[in-house]
Amino acid sequence: MSIFVLVGMCAVCQDRGKENINSQTVGNPSNSFEAYYHNRGVNINYRYIEDRQIYAGKWDFDFNGEEIKQIHDYSGNWDFDGDGITDSVMFVGTGGAHTMFFLRIVLSLEKKEYDFEWLTLDYPYLEPIESLLKRDNDFSPKFVVHDFNEDGILDIYLNTDPYGYIQEEFQAFGLTSNQVIAYYDIGDTKIVIKNW
Repeated sequence: MSIFVLVGMCAVCQDRGKENINSQTVGNPSNSFEAYYHNRGVNINYRYIEDRQIYAGKWDFDFNGEEIKQIHDYSGNWDFDGDGITDSVMFVGTGGAHTMFFLRIVLSLEKKEYDFEWLTLDYPYLEPIESLLKRDNDFSPKFVVHDFNEDGILDIYLNTDPYGYIQEEFQAFGLTSNQVIAYYDIGDTKIVIKNW
């Protein structure tokens, strides 16, 4: 496993071919957003994975003693690296009674998987840009896709503020807000995370 520092933020890039991942696509779980997205042209898939290597210490167990994690998979909807091919964006559950979901991006241009385990949402629900521009509180929306930096390539807005404080990981790298933008910097060929 390699660790890359990307404009002050860490992301884990892994070759998934070397890991033992058992993935299963399922119907819509109770926290499904399918009904909302059905009429908006957004595809979402739900999967459950068993993977002890990625989530050591964060266990949910099924009846066989294997770890189960839910994934909200938004792959195939947007191009984030500007190559004309849609990329993979997922929110991977951390487990527990109040599961949180961290951001995972797989860019078609690089074919690398970026796990931003410190960028977590309790509700990875996609909303339109209008909901962000007209919002009346600091808690929503949680997830918006839009070209925020006007470079012709889509970006991701995340509101990771579950408890009203800035996480240590954010502060360590100079972020002063729980509301961040993730975007691909073509010139530096890396994902950048900055304050919104």
